[in-house]
Amino acid sequence: MKVEKEYFINYYNQKIRPEILKFTKQHKVCLEKFNKQAKNVKPKSLLSVFIMPALKFLAFFILIFIFSPFNEALFNKAPMVAIALMIFSVLSIPLLFVGSGIKFVLDIFAAINVFLPFYNNLTSLSELESQIKKAVMPVFCQMFKNLKWCHGTYQNRLQIFNSKVIPAGFDYKKGYDLDDIFYGVIDDVRFEIIELKVPLLSNIASNNIPKEQEMISSIVLKIDINKKFNNHTLVYPSYCEKPLDFIETQLEDVVFEYKYNVYTHNETEARYLITPKFMEALNNAKRVLKCEDICCSFYNNNLFVLLDYKVKSENELFGHDLFSVNIYNENIDDVHIYMKIFSELTNFLKVINYFKRA
Repeated sequence: MKVEKEYFINYYNQKIRPEILKFTKQHKVCLEKFNKQAKNVKPKSLLSVFIMPALKFLAFFILIFIFSPFNEALFNKAPMVAIALMIFSVLSIPLLFVGSGIKFVLDIFAAINVFLPFYNNLTSLSELESQIKKAVMPVFCQMFKNLKWCHGTYQNRLQIFNSKVIPAGFDYKKGYDLDDIFYGVIDDVRFEIIELKVPLLSNIASNNIPKEQEMISSIVLKIDINKKFNNHTLVYPSYCEKPLDFIETQLEDVVFEYKYNVYTHNETEARYLITPKFMEALNNAKRVLKCEDICCSFYNNNLFVLLDYKVKSENELFGHDLFSVNIYNENIDDVHIYMKIFSELTNFLKVINYFKRA
């Protein structure tokens, strides 16, 4: 591991950092503008800007209502007094906009003036992050043999859904946002590392599907394994529901069956695929990646592996992104950002090797 770290730091200083500095020089004005606006935005101040004045208005309105001609008894006994109070109540409403009321209006405009440009820059900075990845990732991938990168576009999107590696209960049309995709070859075995946003498996199993912005980054590994097969076989955590048109298969490993259920269209083929070596590879993958859980699908002569990989960004405002270059950080050339991506990719390639040999 020490050798890997030294190798990465040397490569980073020679190849990657120059590309980052070139990028920051080209987009210096936009980045400085964002950082300035981001520092000025204080979400908690919105409470004082909108909610507190609204409560004051409501309290004032209640007082007017109590001491106004809406009080039926007063209106019946003294209609002229009631009418006078009604006029006074209506005329007193503009008093809300005197003093603190004026500040309230000005604060609203101030909030709009600060927040809207900040919101608009989220979109432009998302594009900037995409641009820096386009500049850096091809150089980054040269550290690994036969590894390439692309972003957001994936021709086999539907194949992930058809493989059922994501258990039933989640409508892929309502989520499934693709982010970074790495692909390559290890010893003549093709693989893909696909980052996408899906709910946690526990949420799918309990039918508690969160909103799109609350999805977390997960990884699907697609591995062109050496074994050939004709049917569809699934390995799910034991708490996931049995998919339709599949039969549950009993294996001889009691420990494995306690954690996972195997569903297939052909029991003989399932036993041919799910060997003790495969079970060991699955356990090693979970240990190395420290993921919550794993789903596997043998489909169309490929092994699909969903890593329930819960990742929490340091900056919660921008959600979860496993391979983020953290453009929202002032120090976007921080070596630790790219060291993290290097470490993650190294671990994924280890896991692919585990399954390749299984």
